[in-house]
Amino acid sequence: MDFVLSTDGIDEKQLDNFKHWFKAGISRELILAEHPNRAIMARVSTPPVINLLPFEQNIEVLISGNPYKTKTTLYKGDIQLSLVMDSPHWYAI
Repeated sequence: MDFVLSTDGIDEKQLDNFKHWFKAGISRELILAEHPNRAIMARVSTPPVINLLPFEQNIEVLISGNPYKTKTTLYKGDIQLSLVMDSPHWYAI
């Protein structure tokens, strides 16, 4: 099953979490929004193809209770994700 995920803003921490969660070889429960009452075990078949462009974003952080203005990177674009299911049967949740 192939997915194209689009984002209009993901920061570095969220991107790292995505890469960690969708690494190859680990089977996890997949629940699709179209059928939220059923699931199947799926794993990443190939590494995700990440097509993101970096943009500069102004943010404000608190350091010792004092606000400081700084800049960070915000990524926008598409991620292609391919999943494979070893068992062809969905199960009820």
